[in-house]
Amino acid sequence: YYYFCCSGDELIHAVQNIQSELNQKGVTIFLQGTSSAECPQGFKSFSDLADRSPSDNVSKSYRKLVGPRDPICYIFTSGTTGLPKAATVSQDKALKASLLMMGIDLKSSDVIYTPLPLYHSAAGLIALGNTVVAGATLVLRKKFSATHFWEDCRVNNVTVIQYIGELCRYLIARPESPSDSQHIVRAAMGNGLRLDVWKEFQRRFKIPRICEFYAATEGNAGFINVHNKMGSVGRMSPAMRRLYPCKFVRYDVAQDDVVRDLNGLCIEVKSGEPGLMVVQIKKDFEFDGYKGNKELSEKKYIRDVSCKGDVYFNSGDLLTQDEDYNVYFTDRIGDTFRWKGENVSTIEVSNVMADPDWIEDANI
Repeated sequence: YYYFCCSGDELIHAVQNIQSELNQKGVTIFLQGTSSAECPQGFKSFSDLADRSPSDNVSKSYRKLVGPRDPICYIFTSGTTGLPKAATVSQDKALKASLLMMGIDLKSSDVIYTPLPLYHSAAGLIALGNTVVAGATLVLRKKFSATHFWEDCRVNNVTVIQYIGELCRYLIARPESPSDSQHIVRAAMGNGLRLDVWKEFQRRFKIPRICEFYAATEGNAGFINVHNKMGSVGRMSPAMRRLYPCKFVRYDVAQDDVVRDLNGLCIEVKSGEPGLMVVQIKKDFEFDGYKGNKELSEKKYIRDVSCKGDVYFNSGDLLTQDEDYNVYFTDRIGDTFRWKGENVSTIEVSNVMADPDWIEDANI
């Protein structure tokens, strides 16, 4: 096993606090950005290893036993229905994520800017993966800054920006400036952009193209808005329905369950009616589950959706489709709120609040 961290990372001290425990378990600790001579005791320099690595193509023999369903990493979800869970990210899913920016015609001449954390799928899989595939350039910022965002874009000749909805909201909360549109950004890609924020963000900063997508780290399908349709996350035309095993089914928020007909099957919603997005689990649309937690993985299954015996993935999200087949994110089921770009479960908060002996119970 390996533990990897970067030079200057404030978490290095946290690693040093458990270093003896890691060593006992045979974990090798690598540090990037520091030479071997400068590494703390017990750390190894990843930079020195990289400098000494051969420039030849990696032999296929090293990955001959790696298949598309094998894990490439584990990413903790934000815990919509409880504590965060380690979602298994397969090689196949990472490859699909690395092609998402084809929706904005990403080229090798593009410069992508992301101030999002690399431990999330947005930056770690989409931004980084697409950069590698296209041979583009990726500009990273350790921490998002609304004050320096557009300055960073100008200095680095950024052409594509990555966002989450809150990021855009913070940017339009800044005082307007004549320099707001002084950049060469041609496209923005991300998710969670509210319609009211979308309108103002595109108007004020003169972004020609906004490519909103819908996806979940552990999900087996998603949408992407390649038509620049304001507010939409993509389309689900009749032709796509034949290829894409996705349905929007009626959901009772009060009962916290899907609505079923007399035969015990789910009921698809009509145009303009919000429905729970469910995706059939089958080849090319697999659900990889949560690491070491079959019980929580099982909770994401919905059975007997279209016919007896079928199995679908429960996205936990309500989406709406208009008459032109455009799809819009409506709401997330479960009791959650947004904090600094994260979905936070109220269950998680109430567990912390109720921990002191002098609090009998807490409801958030």
